[in-house]
Amino acid sequence: MPGTHALLSPSAAKMFIACNKSVRTGLDFPDRESSYAAEGTLAHSLGELLIKRKLRRIKEVDYKRELAVIEESEFYNEAMLDYCDEYSTFVLERYHQALARNKDAIILLEEKVDLSDFAPESFGTADVTIIADKIQDNIDFKYGKGVLVKALENEQCMMYALGMNVKYGWMYHVEMVRITVYQPRINNIDEYCLTPDQLRHWGDTVLRPNALRAFNGEGQFVAGDHCQFCRARSRCRAHSEYYMNLAIDIFSVPSLLSLEEMTEVLLKVDGIKSYAEFVKEWAVEALKAGDKIPGFKLVAGRGIRKYKSEADVVSKLTAEGYTEEQLYEKKILGVTKMEQLLGTSDFGAHLNDLIVKPYGKPTLAVESDKRPPYDRSQEAADVFA
Repeated sequence: MPGTHALLSPSAAKMFIACNKSVRTGLDFPDRESSYAAEGTLAHSLGELLIKRKLRRIKEVDYKRELAVIEESEFYNEAMLDYCDEYSTFVLERYHQALARNKDAIILLEEKVDLSDFAPESFGTADVTIIADKIQDNIDFKYGKGVLVKALENEQCMMYALGMNVKYGWMYHVEMVRITVYQPRINNIDEYCLTPDQLRHWGDTVLRPNALRAFNGEGQFVAGDHCQFCRARSRCRAHSEYYMNLAIDIFSVPSLLSLEEMTEVLLKVDGIKSYAEFVKEWAVEALKAGDKIPGFKLVAGRGIRKYKSEADVVSKLTAEGYTEEQLYEKKILGVTKMEQLLGTSDFGAHLNDLIVKPYGKPTLAVESDKRPPYDRSQEAADVFA
């Protein structure tokens, strides 16, 4: 994946289309990568690696070497491997569907796309693009679980799809562009379909004029949920007033809320919570940089004990008579690693009857969410199983 981003990158599209002033203003503020972003970057690398392995585009020795590097990351865990394996399986299923329509279908992984015809100096990297007759598939992998990402009119995904359609669409008779957001940690697989003409019309009438204003530093400050991507949001007056007004709306209601009023609170509370957390994070960084915030200071958080050297601990305790069996925990391989060890066919033959997927815990979602309502009987079935 690329290490640099364009000023008007697809990942910033939602922001600069809604608030043209945001990108130029944000250049005056540091770009701090969050741990969530670093985790997402690692998951993308792992997902791409697994897809390449299933497509046999990488030698096994190289696959193992790259996987070992990924496993060294502090953000890696077996759950990530499972989620990325599910993602790679989904991508391969789409690719095989395309091959059934057209034996010359192509699949492009982490393809750099030039978008400068629509947004000055813009480029990006599309996660997965599959093109064959009738359908162009653009699949965007989202590893985060904090915010449900929708495919409908998703500006980032539309920019990727637009660039790939311009670059490769002429090779096939594409009738439909299908944008899919794949967000496995909250079981969100969302689709949005439009024609190539509709996509290019959006590029000409929405993307291009807003991108030009944003590039030139023109337009207005406009607050909204897109502010979460803005580097200037910590000091933006429009952003602050937007969330302060939301909070006033919530806390100015009578002491007992009606169910309708609770709905209004639920729709707004995530944005307010996110804003409050961001302000606290910004304050910590400002204080660390030497700035003074009246009434606040930095203190040390709770430390967690850890070994200076695990090897020295084992060496000393084995010399005292403890066995390695006492000092180490042993656990069975996770499902995904076990499948890689045995191979898909042997895994299915030997273990299919021994694999279960428990019903997920209940979680709050808006009514338009495509997932079916929670079924209490499934929860009970898991308990008895």
